Amino acid sequence: MTGPATTEPLFRTALTGENSGLRDAFRVIRSERWMGEQVVDPPRRIMGARVPVSSDAREGYWDLCADGPVDAPDLFT
Repeated sequence: MTGPATTEPLFRTALTGENSGLRDAFRVIRSERWMGEQVVDPPRRIMGARVPVSSDAREGYWDLCADGPVDAPDLFT
């Protein structure tokens, strides 16, 4: 029998804390902290970023994309 598994929080909680939403997470992704890690195409109204699951690169990452106004996206993938 093994001990309890530890899990990483969802990306939005990892980026912005408890009780946050997707728009809050994308506000953080648009910040200077993520410069160079984000792709923003204002004419097409899309943005995206690769967010690591944890500090361990072997854990993988999330590829996030938002469609709509950069300050208030409508669609998230």
